[in-house]
Amino acid sequence: MMKFTAARYVGYALLILSITMLAVPQAALAQTVPNPETPVQTTPVQDDGPAQGTLATEPAQTVTTPPDEVTIQQTNDPNVIRTTRRIYVSADSYISSGYPNANFGAASDLNLGWDNVGPNAMRMLIKFDISAIPHNAIIRSARLSIYQYVVTPVNDGNMDFKAQFMRQDWSEGGVTWNNANYLGGDQLPFGSIPPFFGYITGDATNLVKSWVSGQQPNYGLLITGDEVPSRNRSRRFYSRETGSPPFIDVEYDVNCDTTPPVATVAPLPSFEPGLFLVKWSGQDYAPAGCAPSGIANYDIEYRINGGGWTHWKKQTTSTENHFKNYAPDRSFVELRARATDHAGNVGAYNGPYASTTIDSSPPIATMNPLPQFTTSPNFTVSWSGDDRGGSGVRSYSVQFRVNEGPWEMLIEDTPQTSYQITGAQEFSTYEFRVQAIDNVGNVSPWPTSAQTYTVIFFRPVAAVDYFVPAVLKPTASITDRFTVNWIGLTPPGTTITQFTIYYQYNDGPLKEWKTFPGDQTSADFLYQQMGYGDGVFCFNAKATNDQGQTGDFVIPATCMAVDLADTIQPIAYLPIIGTQQ
Repeated sequence: MMKFTAARYVGYALLILSITMLAVPQAALAQTVPNPETPVQTTPVQDDGPAQGTLATEPAQTVTTPPDEVTIQQTNDPNVIRTTRRIYVSADSYISSGYPNANFGAASDLNLGWDNVGPNAMRMLIKFDISAIPHNAIIRSARLSIYQYVVTPVNDGNMDFKAQFMRQDWSEGGVTWNNANYLGGDQLPFGSIPPFFGYITGDATNLVKSWVSGQQPNYGLLITGDEVPSRNRSRRFYSRETGSPPFIDVEYDVNCDTTPPVATVAPLPSFEPGLFLVKWSGQDYAPAGCAPSGIANYDIEYRINGGGWTHWKKQTTSTENHFKNYAPDRSFVELRARATDHAGNVGAYNGPYASTTIDSSPPIATMNPLPQFTTSPNFTVSWSGDDRGGSGVRSYSVQFRVNEGPWEMLIEDTPQTSYQITGAQEFSTYEFRVQAIDNVGNVSPWPTSAQTYTVIFFRPVAAVDYFVPAVLKPTASITDRFTVNWIGLTPPGTTITQFTIYYQYNDGPLKEWKTFPGDQTSADFLYQQMGYGDGVFCFNAKATNDQGQTGDFVIPATCMAVDLADTIQPIAYLPIIGTQQ
């Protein structure tokens, strides 16, 4: 215990006077103000710790518990009640690494920094009960004040400190180094404590805002100073067990608007794709004689197939956003909204909810089969579709190609399911494929190949088969003739009644050889009896059916080379193909 003489008090008073003339740093807890309620007492506070620092000529203190809070000022205007409230510390203590199991909750001081004689590291814990501040209050400013009365060493400069939000609750009478030192969480910006005596204040606006809003749970603060042992720096402050406890002055506004707003999500169609636009709106209300404060932000939630609600948008000022594939195909999705007004009133998630069913699968589209042969230049193609997602097929697009040429658009974006083809080219192959779009815009891909095809064929055709081998040599078993084979096709429902076979010798004219019955498909060509020798004979054919229709030549002529003089030395035998008009 330290003893102080009158002479020492005079010396300290002169020291205090010289220090208070210095400029005050503009940092957190860096402004000195007069003690707003200096009690006049006769019992001096004893310095119970071992610190050998400067003791202020402080007003005498008694162990007096102040009120929890007091209203300093309150003003009204038509819409806002402005209040300045002083909130005294509700619990405070310090912890010491040198005494890790000791509790100092009943001490009259709060110690910070490092003391080589026993306490070592010392950290402060303070807590304020702000429950009297309405939840919808708008915090205009807050100042935290704490009374400093010992600075060690003498003539010390500013001491930097850090403050952390406590991560769990604690009791003043039970907190120790061992059970509380590790409970500091998120850190506030660094501050600095000047070496002055009396109440030191600093801005605490964001601190109080985070507590009132619930952004941080209000378990108080853990404050750490300079704990470098070689510096042996410490500070002492009065605790709530004295007449000069820490306090916060909070100025805040409470709007007369106490009625929560109402928000709704705009109705949705029965089906939507995986990505779709959601819109919402709201209306704010207020008691009679009070103007609504207006909507500040919205919270939007959704659920899938009646499950739990999921936060989608939090405190958004927007009134629309895209729902981006959060739900699988064929899911039933519901959305709801609530609004918060500028007075802090929070509305409820009231119904009715907006709802829709997700259709994110493209439809399936199919061409209906065509006959292998179409016996008219005019015919109908048709198609159908099925939408697996449920919204239904909205339209189709159909493409065609002729003889494996490029794909061309036949009809586009139509609700029709059939189309009449006119003027098709005979003996050409027509291929078709279809694409579908459903009612929410999902598009099926184009098939990579044709889904149906037909050959336009409305007159009979005939062709002579290839000769194998295509050269008649003197080594053949029979050399005065060779056999000609042919085939024929006629439109369905008709019958070939005759074939007419034509030939050409070398570069001579095309001549009719013979007409054969419709059921005959081969005959010997007696070229020597016809007065021909070595040369090239090319053949073609026409067919006539029972409708009296005779087709044209549609296939190049097939040729046979007669080489009894053995002047041709083939490496391999290939059919000789010529053309005949």
